[in-house]
This record gives sequence, C-alpha cells and structure tokens, in this order.
Amino acid sequence: MIMHYLGQATLTVLAPVNLLVLTLAVGSGLIMGMLPGLSATMAIALLTGLTYNLPTQSALIALLGVYVGSISGGCQSAILLNIPGTPASAATALDGFPMAKRGDGAHAIFLATTASMLGTLLSVIFVLTLTPFLTKIALKFASWEFFLLSIFGIMICGALTAQGNALKGWISGILGLLVAMIGLDTVDTFARFSFGSVNMMSNIQLIPVMIGLFGFPEIVRAFKKEKEGEALTIAKFEPKRGVVSIAKNWVAIIRSSIIGVIVGIIPGVGEDTGGWLSYWASKSASKDPNSFGAGNELGVISAETGNNACIGGASGGRAGAV
Repeated sequence: MIMHYLGQATLTVLAPVNLLVLTLAVGSGLIMGMLPGLSATMAIALLTGLTYNLPTQSALIALLGVYVGSISGGCQSAILLNIPGTPASAATALDGFPMAKRGDGAHAIFLATTASMLGTLLSVIFVLTLTPFLTKIALKFASWEFFLLSIFGIMICGALTAQGNALKGWISGILGLLVAMIGLDTVDTFARFSFGSVNMMSNIQLIPVMIGLFGFPEIVRAFKKEKEGEALTIAKFEPKRGVVSIAKNWVAIIRSSIIGVIVGIIPGVGEDTGGWLSYWASKSASKDPNSFGAGNELGVISAETGNNACIGGASGGRAGAV
C-alpha cells in the first residue's frame, strides 16, 4: 500500500508542470531563507496568494517546496555573516561562521546543504513507514508533557552555554522562558506580564529578537576597523573533502534525523528546537566537546540535519491528525 501511494506521488511530482512549480518554489524558498527577518512561515504566507489558481496538487508542491527551501536556505547567511536567515539556523551559526573565518566557508555550506537534504529525505522515510505511530505520540502531548519539555529545554541551555558552569545557562534559559510568556495566553487569552500595556500583549516576536541578538551585533562589528587576521579568508572548495566528511559522520546524521522527526511531531515545537537538540546531542556524544563553537564541522552537520528532519515529522503528525 505504501509503495502504491509512493509511486503515485512520484508520478505526480515528475509531471513537467509540477517540476517547474517545485523548482521555482524551492528557489524562492532558498532566497527568502537567506534573508534575515523572513522565516519559513512568512515565506509560505507570501506564496499562498499565488497558489489560489493552481491545481490542488501543484499548490501543495509549491508550499512544501518553499517551506523546505526556506529552512535549508537560512544556513547561507548564518555561515557567511553569522546572521541566521531563519531561527532554525541559529545553531548552525555557532560552528559555521568560525569555519568561514578560517577559510572553510564553501566547505561549511556544502556540509550544511547536504545535511539538509539527507535530513529531509530520512524524515520522509520515517514518515512513510511510521505515520500511524508518530500520530499517536503527537496526540498524547498535553500540558504536563509541554511543561516537562520546557524544563528539558532549560536543562539543555546549561549544557550548550558556559563551559563548566551550567548555572549560567540555566539562568539564561529561565529568563528566556519568562520572556516567551509575555503576551496573551493561547488558551484563555489572559494577559501575562504585560503590565497593562497593549503593545506587550502581542508577545515578544522571535524574528526581531533573532535579528537583535545575531544581526545587529554583526552589523556594528562590520563598521569597526578590522584587525589583521579577522577578515574572512577564501580557500579552494574541495567536493571530495565534503563527501568524506558526510560519510564519516553518518551516525550523527541518523541520530539528528531521529531527533528532528520526534521534535517535528510535537505540536508547537519548531525546527529551531530540532536544530538545537541535535547540536546538543552531538556535542554530548563527542570526544572533544570543547571544539564545538570553534568551527567543528559536526556541529554544522547535526544542526542542519535536525532542523530539516523536523519538516517530515511535522508533515506526518499533521496528516495523521487530520
């Protein structure tokens, strides 16, 4: 039965019109993902108006294409500018930008793009074979599960931040949780931490925060006089080296794909969480965790595999729930 549906879907995608739609959608998604401030959700919202006159199958292909392209395209600016194009690429910038500074920018982009492709493909395989099981898990998430997930996120902050002093990371995680609670409650629309301000009721949006934390400091730093050795260096791109790196880290790719699929099926949890969790898992399993954040290629591979694997998990969970 699965092979029958897979064959039908493949024939539909290979139709000339749908291939053209897919190519244009993915290209548009890559461009929107590279631009800081445009998230995958905004890219879909912008494209939705253009799909009204398309057949249903072509419209779905266009929306999925721009979604996947946006999540994958965010790594470009994260690696070259240290400004994540989308929130999902924030973890990629930790090791991608140091790699670019030492002349491995092309290598980092190759690793990120290839890992994105593998993460998406593996997540699709999981979804095709495990959709009923994944749907049951997604429907079991309630208030207690989301609470424990929040606590788990705070604990991870301690492992990802200050080396040897997890308390600083936990404090940062708690402060971030408090900031995320500002605004109207999604269940009862009760105003939390708004202090009577109507503007505070609209929540603290993630995109402006990401631009302020990552984009603005890099823009200010760009106006400073460069010291010797601080500018980006250019090195020759070696495709064979990239393939060897991908093959060497296949365990991390599979692990990050599984994490991404599990995160993707959880309602309300996005690709940025999948990227951070995958990054944390690879750092915890590494024999040299101190190299993460200083240009470790495994950090780029894990983050990009995890955030793109969330796409398949999210699609499977929603399709099964419907």
